[in-house]
Amino acid sequence: MDTGKVLTTVVSTLVAVLLALEGVLHHREQWKNYRTTEQHLRAQRVFFETRTGDYSGLSDEAALKKLIETCEMAIKDENELTLSVLTRGSAPVEPEALKG
Repeated sequence: MDTGKVLTTVVSTLVAVLLALEGVLHHREQWKNYRTTEQHLRAQRVFFETRTGDYSGLSDEAALKKLIETCEMAIKDENELTLSVLTRGSAPVEPEALKG
């Protein structure tokens, strides 16, 4: 058997398997969800620490409560999006916590 043909067959099979896995696991969509959530959480931290945005004029206790609620909502939304992508293979939708 020709070594070149065997190598070509093995590489082609590997590429086909990897593409099939991407179609099932949706790593690209999951990465976008994770990255968007990470950036949102990072921004919330900066707003909290500098008391700007939604945290402007709040007491320490109120600002901390707002931070926790906002972060928990973003994590919940990201989890729901990941589950949606994995179970239905649907395109991700912008999480509620990240909208305007």
